Amino acid sequence: MTGLELRREWRVVWLPGVQNLLVNMGARKGGLCFQWATELLVRLDALKLQTLELHWAESFANTSGEHNVIVVTARG
Repeated sequence: MTGLELRREWRVVWLPGVQNLLVNMGARKGGLCFQWATELLVRLDALKLQTLELHWAESFANTSGEHNVIVVTARG
């Protein structure tokens, strides 16, 4: 599934804060940053990249401001 397909499935709205509210209220199935990062990591990992490394990064863990992303760096 592509990012565009996920956007459609999750019915993502423009403002991330509004999307988060809708997900937390149960009005949307997905679209929180950790869900995007998880789905992106699965797809990037399947590419078996030889020159890049993938890293999970998070800020403000276990708070309402938590954010998760995939960081892509050069191997080595």
